[in-house]
Amino acid sequence: MAKMKYTIEKVLYFANQRSGIHVHPSEKERDTDLHRIIEALIEKGDIHLVGTDDSGDYYQTTKSGDIHLLKLQISWRKAHGKDTSEHEASLAKLAA
Repeated sequence: MAKMKYTIEKVLYFANQRSGIHVHPSEKERDTDLHRIIEALIEKGDIHLVGTDDSGDYYQTTKSGDIHLLKLQISWRKAHGKDTSEHEASLAKLAA
């Protein structure tokens, strides 16, 4: 099996950016890891469609997706001995 190019954290990170994450229609046709992750995150309510053009669809995180991303980032940072105070403060703000 080929190495996955995308992870849930990476997809949420890009979807959290101002322009969102762009998904080309060929991702669905080729049943890529990106397509599968996008579908799962839509079903969970972590991302939503914000736009479409001739090159594909654009998705951004929901509040649930922002929280999910912060939890993943905190987990990674703790596992690698990094400070988590900023992420935890952001999470507390969102969860309030």
